Amino acid sequence: MKNLLILTIFTFSFDLHSAQSEKCSRYQIFGYVRKDTKSIIKLVINENTKSEIQLSVASSALSALVGYLDNFITAEIIADQFDGHDGVASKPSNIKLAVPDPLILKKRATFELIKKADCHI
Repeated sequence: MKNLLILTIFTFSFDLHSAQSEKCSRYQIFGYVRKDTKSIIKLVINENTKSEIQLSVASSALSALVGYLDNFITAEIIADQFDGHDGVASKPSNIKLAVPDPLILKKRATFELIKKADCHI
């Protein structure tokens, strides 16, 4: 009975901790800024591949990225709620227009981790 009580307490405390923090790391990206069918602006990385990543742009970052709509960019972003394929992009910085070169595109690091962190909510 004592072991069951300890196990229950440990399980619920772990769930509470995971609800209070989520992964949000800073990444260097090379991607395409586009509007989807629901008019949501997204950053698309490695488009039309098995490793495609789609990041919805947070409302706080829309003003920084709306000028780059339908263009390739390089930027540093924070990826919130990122599960490996989808997430939310926020706090973009160092945004620059980029021209894709099909000869070296596959060699370019398109989603590179700069700093790993946990964000507390």
